[in-house]
Amino acid sequence: MTWNWTLMTSAYRDDRDAEENGEWVTAVRGYMLVNDDPAYPEAADRRTVCQVRQKALELQDELLLHAESGNWKAVLDIGEELRTLDPAAAGPEGRTTHAQLELLYARARRADNAGKVQTARRLMYKRVRPPQ
Repeated sequence: MTWNWTLMTSAYRDDRDAEENGEWVTAVRGYMLVNDDPAYPEAADRRTVCQVRQKALELQDELLLHAESGNWKAVLDIGEELRTLDPAAAGPEGRTTHAQLELLYARARRADNAGKVQTARRLMYKRVRPPQ
């Protein structure tokens, strides 16, 4: 299919609108159409940014799902993946810090149940540092 310049320009504007509205999948598809066109040199970079944002959104949803079910190890694993992908998107609503606390308190309860009172106390008062 041969695209004419007016149609390409209009499509590119639609892609930019989709990106600005957070419609990452739509924007990615559109940017792929003009990816190799020299008239749109930033299309490839924009596509990559949208792909990262879409992946971050999917990971945040997955993280929240695991947090709601109390799967704290999965929350931390996904939080780490999010931090690697996009540090600004990591740990929505403090869920990763909450997961760290839950796991720490579980360790303290196990130590207490095993009669290791000092270890349990140390764990209960251990500071949890927010992810960097």
